[in-house]
Amino acid sequence: MLRNRIRTAALVSLLCIAPPLANAQCTVSLWDLIKPEFLIQRAVQSGIMALRTQLDLTYQSMDVDIGMSKVTLTGIEAWPVVAWDNSGPCEVGIDQITIRLAPLDQPELVRLNVQALGVNVASNCLPPAQVQGLSMAGLENIGVPLLNIDLAYDITQASADLRAHARLDGFATLDLTADFSYLWLHGRQDMDNPEPVVFLRAASLKLENLGGFEALSPMLPPPFLDAAQSPLILEGMIGGQLVEMNRGAKLSPAQTAFLDSIKTAWPLFLGDPSALVLETNIADGDQIFLDFEDYGRNPGQAFQDLRPALSLSLAATRNALPVALIRQVLDGDTDTLTPEVLRQVGLALTMGQGAPRNLSAGIAVLGGLATAGDAEAVLALAAALEVSDPAAAYSWALRAGANGQTRAGAALNRPENTLPMSEVLAAQQELAAGITLTQDALSDIASIRSAATSLFTGSGQPRSYVEANYWALLGAAAGDGVSEGILDQIAEKMQGADAAGLQAWRDVEAQSSARAMQVWLDEDLPARLSGE
Repeated sequence: MLRNRIRTAALVSLLCIAPPLANAQCTVSLWDLIKPEFLIQRAVQSGIMALRTQLDLTYQSMDVDIGMSKVTLTGIEAWPVVAWDNSGPCEVGIDQITIRLAPLDQPELVRLNVQALGVNVASNCLPPAQVQGLSMAGLENIGVPLLNIDLAYDITQASADLRAHARLDGFATLDLTADFSYLWLHGRQDMDNPEPVVFLRAASLKLENLGGFEALSPMLPPPFLDAAQSPLILEGMIGGQLVEMNRGAKLSPAQTAFLDSIKTAWPLFLGDPSALVLETNIADGDQIFLDFEDYGRNPGQAFQDLRPALSLSLAATRNALPVALIRQVLDGDTDTLTPEVLRQVGLALTMGQGAPRNLSAGIAVLGGLATAGDAEAVLALAAALEVSDPAAAYSWALRAGANGQTRAGAALNRPENTLPMSEVLAAQQELAAGITLTQDALSDIASIRSAATSLFTGSGQPRSYVEANYWALLGAAAGDGVSEGILDQIAEKMQGADAAGLQAWRDVEAQSSARAMQVWLDEDLPARLSGE
C-alpha cells in the first residue's frame, strides 16, 4: 500500500513538471519541492520539532522571504518546564518573531537579527523570590512589546557590532551597544577549548525610565533619594566595594573617576529621572584588548582599560553637531568654515552620526572637499554613493587611489562588480591623465613591477587596466612573475565582460601592446634591464 502511494505521488510530480501533460489537477511541481523558501521552511520546522523535546511550543504561521533573508513566525505560544513550583504553569506568548540573516549578495557579512514583538512572560516562569520583586514593582507579568538583538560580523576585518534593545511595559527600556574591532577565538593552547580574542572600541548600556524608578523608589532608603546626601552615601558604599575588589588596595585613577561620575550623575537623575547611561571612555581611534584572565586576577585593570563612566545621556548625543552649525552648512554659508569643520559636517550628514542622515546635503559638502583633493572625503563619497550611484562611486574611488589611499581597493572592487566593463574602462580613461608614472620607471624590473601593481590595484595611482597591462607586458617580457600574474588577472576580468566592454578592451589592449613593443625596442629594454 505504501509503495503504491509513493509511486502515485512520483507519477503526479512527473506529470506536473511536463508542460504538455500539465492539467488542472496538478498543484505541485518538482520546482515547488526544491524551492529555497520551502527548503528553509522545512529546516526551521525541523528545528522547532527538535525544540519541542525540551518544551511545548506552537505557532500559527511561518513566512520565508528569501530575498530579504528572513523568516517570520507569528502567534507563538510556549510552555517551558521550570525547576520551581509556582501556582500555575509557565507560559510565554510572542505575537511575532522575525529572524533575519545577511543579504545573499553580501557574502563577507555574517548577520543575525532577531526581533520579537508582543512578548508576554507569565510571572510563574520566575523563581518565587523574583515573583515577589515583580509584585513590589507593580507588575503582574513581564510584558515586552519590542525585543531586538542585532549582531553584524564583518568576515574581512573580523569586526562586529552588537545592538540590543528591550522595552519592559511600565518599567524601563534597555539599550546595549558594543563595537568590536576584532572578535574571534584562538585555540593555540587548546583547540578543544578555544579562548576569546576581543578588541573593543566602545560599549554602552542605557536605561530609560518608564515608571520603574517611581515603582522602586519607595523601597530605597530616604538618603539615597536626597540629592544632597546621596553622593556621600554612594561614595562610601560603592567606594568600599571597589576597595574590597582591589583586595584592600586604594582606588586607581580610573576607579576614582568612575566613582566621581556616579556622585555627579545620580543627583542629576533624581532631579530628572529620565535615563542613566553607563559607557566606556576609550579614546577615539583606540581599541582595548579585553584580557579576561587578567581581569579575574586584577579587577582594577578592567577599569583602567574600559574607563567606565555614568551619565544621563550617551556621548554620541552630547557630542552631536551644534544645530547652528548644521543650519549654517545647509544654508550654504560655508565661506568662514575650515576644511576640517566641513569634513566633520559632511561625514556626519552622510553617515548619520552626529546629525540625521541627509545624503544629498552630505554629498554636496564632501564633493567640494573631494574635488580639492581631500582623500578622506573622496572615500566617504565613494561609500555613500555605492548603492544609489555605483558609477559615481567608482569615479570617486578612482580618485581616492590617485591620492594614495590604500583603502581605495575595496571601494573600487564593489561597484566594479556591478558595472558593465565598458563603463569601468570609460571611467578609468577619464582619469588616465592623473597617472604620474614616467619613463623613469623603466630603469629596473622592480620599478616596472611596482608601476603595474599600483595601476592594477588603484593604490597610489588611479586604477587603469590599460596602463597596468602596458607595464605588466614589459615586466613579464623581462621575466617578472608578478607582472605575469597581473596579466592573468586582467585576462580573467575581461572574460566576464559584457560585449561592449570586451570590444572596448580589445581596442585599447591592442594599442597598449603596440606601445609596449615600441618602448621595448626604442629603449632597448633587454640591454638596460640586464645591466649590459
